[in-house]
Amino acid sequence: MPLVVALHGCFQSGADYQLSTGWDDLADRYGFMVVYPHKTGGTIGTCWDHAATGTGNPNADMTHILGIIDEVKGSHHIDSNRVYVTGLSAGGGLTYCLMEFKGSTFAGGAPMAAPQCGTKGNPVSEAMIIWHSSSDGISQGAAGFSRFGGAYSGAQKTVTGSRLKQGNTRHSYDAFTLNGKHVVGLVTMSNPHGIAVDPGNLDDQGGTTGSYASDQDIWSSYYTAQFWGLLSTQPITTPAVNITFPASGAQVSGTLTIEATATDDQSVERVEFYVDGQLKCTDGTGPYTCVWDTSLEPSGSHALMAKAYDPSGAVGTDDDTSVSIGISGRDAGPLAGPDSGPLGPDAGAVFTCEETYASNYAHVQSGRAERCGTYLTNACTAGGGDDLGAWSLSISSWVREVRAGYFEAGRCEEVPGEDASAPDVSVTRPDAGYLAVDTGYVPRPDAGHLAGDTGHGPRLDAQVQSDAGAAAPPEDGFLSCGTSGSPLPMVAVVALLLLGLLPRGARASSRS
Repeated sequence: MPLVVALHGCFQSGADYQLSTGWDDLADRYGFMVVYPHKTGGTIGTCWDHAATGTGNPNADMTHILGIIDEVKGSHHIDSNRVYVTGLSAGGGLTYCLMEFKGSTFAGGAPMAAPQCGTKGNPVSEAMIIWHSSSDGISQGAAGFSRFGGAYSGAQKTVTGSRLKQGNTRHSYDAFTLNGKHVVGLVTMSNPHGIAVDPGNLDDQGGTTGSYASDQDIWSSYYTAQFWGLLSTQPITTPAVNITFPASGAQVSGTLTIEATATDDQSVERVEFYVDGQLKCTDGTGPYTCVWDTSLEPSGSHALMAKAYDPSGAVGTDDDTSVSIGISGRDAGPLAGPDSGPLGPDAGAVFTCEETYASNYAHVQSGRAERCGTYLTNACTAGGGDDLGAWSLSISSWVREVRAGYFEAGRCEEVPGEDASAPDVSVTRPDAGYLAVDTGYVPRPDAGHLAGDTGHGPRLDAQVQSDAGAAAPPEDGFLSCGTSGSPLPMVAVVALLLLGLLPRGARASSRS
């Protein structure tokens, strides 16, 4: 299977470039793979370093890209003779560098609106198509075309002022040819700095407009893939895969068997099951299942995904299922007890922090985060607005829900000031042994001798005086409130007196 490496420009991320270029649509249709490396630091504005250090000595960014290619080759069925690289702006500059210093790795390149490599290497005889804007001060496509075309052994410049897309007058096309084949091409336009896209539903239409992508009625990714020969095969059919159990939105617990169906016009080689972007199981025989122990996961929402592969390497994906794991015993907070204080109507409404570890892509899909940043390339927590980094399947993070619908970065144990213990409270007045009644104090009965049904010891009676008149003395050990005659235990009387909740004018008397 062919591989395309797509390098974003300055002030972009790999996810941003992925959305605008439309390479994914072509890869799905024609059976190749695309990777979108992301520059995280070391230069200003996430720019790739295209100032190479010398022939045969690639810089750190070039080494990083080559390492990614080796890693992908090791885990997928990649044809080493069909690896291509393209990039915008500084990403295009690094494309020039890779083609000059490590040309043997690549079968073709496509710089877009790009400066030249800072250090000149050895242009190789490989398929090269350069996208250049005559009104763009950054782009140096004409120089690159002359340099690579002139270095291509045996090639002659035979095409001038032609068209890649017939009927489109916004561009012109020149090419060096060898044995009737275009080997180095130059597309000249007058578009702003960025890539050319052509949103639509036709085969040669695609891409999405954005900060560095403008609608020029020609889709640069499509015609680049065509130049490289990636569209010479018939569009392929990817496997169809569907998670059939559990249903999206289900509450799950314990050990769960995830079930999926998968079909293909050839055959299904295997189905992989993922939870929050992490591979859990691989099954090579239908019916396809994965046993998942949910007790090992934190409570909260989790994204399920199944990928089906056929022998040609085509991949089908079902990633629209999410489930919730309830609070387990190890996650539960303290329960209210006799010493927790008075309970009110909202006493059971305390929210328990829930945490989820997943890819930033899964966080956005599940509503725990939303896309953010100048070009919507990052993921930020919903409500809290904490930046989790690039919106990507390959970058994962912890997110905690500290109250309903409000999410923050981090784990629940890291919540500042969170204290699950009950507060301490003590009565400082009146002095021990006395009850405050109206403006004075009444000595309490001897310890352990509060009168009730047994009648032992001193007896404490109370009578309520209200606007409706005096009520009859209640039954021993009880207090009648208002006119309903509903009895309250004397323990409740003491509590009500202390809390000031008896009706105005209530009096208590003691007799022995």
